[in-house]
Amino acid sequence: EMADANQEMQAMNQMLEDTNRHLLQENRARRESEDRLRRRERQYRAISGLLAWADGRNVFEMILQSAVQLLGANNGFIGLFDEEKQKFHIQHGIGIDAELIGEALPARIGLKWQVHASGELMYVEDYRRYTGRLENEKLEAIISVVMLPLKVDGIVRGILGISWIDDVHFIEADDLGALRQFGDLASVALERELHQQQIRHMAYHDSLTGLLNRAGLREHMDQEMVLAQSAEAAGAVLLIDIDDLKTINDNFGHPEGDAVILAVSRQITAAAGPEAVVARLGGDEFVVVVRGILTNERAAELVEKIRCRVSKEYAVADEEIYMSVSIG
Repeated sequence: EMADANQEMQAMNQMLEDTNRHLLQENRARRESEDRLRRRERQYRAISGLLAWADGRNVFEMILQSAVQLLGANNGFIGLFDEEKQKFHIQHGIGIDAELIGEALPARIGLKWQVHASGELMYVEDYRRYTGRLENEKLEAIISVVMLPLKVDGIVRGILGISWIDDVHFIEADDLGALRQFGDLASVALERELHQQQIRHMAYHDSLTGLLNRAGLREHMDQEMVLAQSAEAAGAVLLIDIDDLKTINDNFGHPEGDAVILAVSRQITAAAGPEAVVARLGGDEFVVVVRGILTNERAAELVEKIRCRVSKEYAVADEEIYMSVSIG
């Protein structure tokens, strides 16, 4: 009986030890999970605060770095689609994605285009078996990948991507929740950056023609003068006036005059060539800045080329009216 009692006691002790060990493991796992959540919350709050004052590049880099670290990943990127959705440009990268910064990647293929089309987060557990895998030697080591869209006004403008190499990575629900939070932050930062770009464009460009305005030209000329003073640049500056534009405005109205200004601006830009900078100072006045013209003869050739291209008949109301320009 004593032997049976000892065996029963040993079994109970073993059960208690197993129970205590299980409880310790649960407590340790719970504390680690709570620590991860607190760390994520602190980083999320810190990055949220940065949105109020930091420049866009710093915010994007911090968001990406935090997302990669928290998910225990090897690589990550934040990239943007161009306006035509033909090219995809990685703006910020970690790991193997850093090697793709600056490259113009095709936009309408692969997982990123599926994310763009669906507007939803997508996770590929084993990217090696993904049928839409990109043929890029820089990405051959990727095993698992998750991408989510960055939206501005409901439109997908970019992608936040995280990937793992060497082994399949299983993503838990709280990891996806954290990634979505970072995606929301990146979307807010992107919206702010695009808004700032729009404001800057409006400040330095003419609203009718889209050319540089007086402020934009001044900024460009300041840069050119710095180069010229160090003998790194030289060129020609042409001043152009549309002849008799006031007659069009007085007889047909300013909308018709604006149409002529727009048409003339396109002709000037085409004649000046892709290397030239064309600005509209206001009214009927334009400026063309061309680097690399070092002689009066070459400047005169460009003047004649622009004059011949611009001087012709333009549709005004229901008439065809000959317009010309004066260039100096």
